[in-house]
Amino acid sequence: MDFNVNIISIIVATIVSMFIGMVWYGPLFGKVWMKLVGMSKKEIEKAKKSGMAGTFIMAGVSTLLFVYVFSILLKNLAITDLLSGLLWAILLWLGFVCTTLLQPILWENKSPKLFFLNSFHKLVEIIFITLILVSF
Repeated sequence: MDFNVNIISIIVATIVSMFIGMVWYGPLFGKVWMKLVGMSKKEIEKAKKSGMAGTFIMAGVSTLLFVYVFSILLKNLAITDLLSGLLWAILLWLGFVCTTLLQPILWENKSPKLFFLNSFHKLVEIIFITLILVSF
């Protein structure tokens, strides 16, 4: 197995992914997300004041790990064209991300709307990650 991947593309994809998350859960769907998870604006402001650096760092590390592993997968499958990359992105999303995100809906009484919000965020994120990784 080849672990020699393009570090620059991984860093760029991680930054873009984090930006997508900030926009998705901020201006685009922030109010919807807050309602679905039962958080008020007051709670969000309190979290911001108490410092969210640790949360962002852990989210960044998690995203970096995902992008790195996905990059290794694409490299070892010899995916160099965009169409094949997008096919694998959709398969990864459907087979791993959606099935994982569905579990809290089934067992923790979470809203199906939250599943759709989170899973489509991940789809958009994975598509952009794929575009970057395959383009480098």
